[in-house]
Amino acid sequence: MEIVIYFFLNVFIAVIGFYTGEIIIFLLSLGRIKVRWNFYSDVEDASFFVLITEKSIWIGFVFWMLFVSYLVC
Repeated sequence: MEIVIYFFLNVFIAVIGFYTGEIIIFLLSLGRIKVRWNFYSDVEDASFFVLITEKSIWIGFVFWMLFVSYLVC
């Protein structure tokens, strides 16, 4: 059960947060900032601080929160 929770948490953070944020940064910079497809959760020594300071995760999280709130209202 623990591995299933880890899998879904990793998918949620990686796909929903990180990759959406990277694509938004790429679009807003008009292609000047290239998309990074590597993610810190793939590295075993990435600390929690590294993950919460990642701007792509926050941009992706804000985008999806605004999108869901738009759909609800």
